[in-house]
Amino acid sequence: MGLRRGLGALVVAALLGPVACAGGAGSTAPGGVLPAALVGSWQAGSACRAQGCAVTATVAGTNLQVLTDSLGVTMDIASGGSVVSTVSLTGVGSRINQGIGRVQGNTLIIDYPGTPSDTVVYALQGALLRFDFQNAVQLVDVTGDGVADRLRISVLFARR
Repeated sequence: MGLRRGLGALVVAALLGPVACAGGAGSTAPGGVLPAALVGSWQAGSACRAQGCAVTATVAGTNLQVLTDSLGVTMDIASGGSVVSTVSLTGVGSRINQGIGRVQGNTLIIDYPGTPSDTVVYALQGALLRFDFQNAVQLVDVTGDGVADRLRISVLFARR
């Protein structure tokens, strides 16, 4: 239970607050029309588990993967670039983030006012939209060796 609770809090920290990541060189201006495949209302968590959606975290450099059952994520993406995410954790509550998205190839870069951008590689997998956050978050020790582990976070969204 402690590992799941700690990891759930970590994933919430990663998704609630914009994650510092590489946005850097070659970025285009925020806004503009986003691909139709991204546009819409998306959800991940227990409400759509039967559809295959999920939130997972993997310790970088290993195959250790943990499913975060108590986390729910919704993402509303408008064609004009507006991105609104809501992350909720059972027993903790919800938080909303708003930003402006732009696309470079299969990468969505979400710019948040006053904070670093989130960089996410995306792909459609049948009816699901996969988001793979490109930076590893290092906040908690999930392997029990006393050192904070670098975690990669992936989300499989289903349309709401």
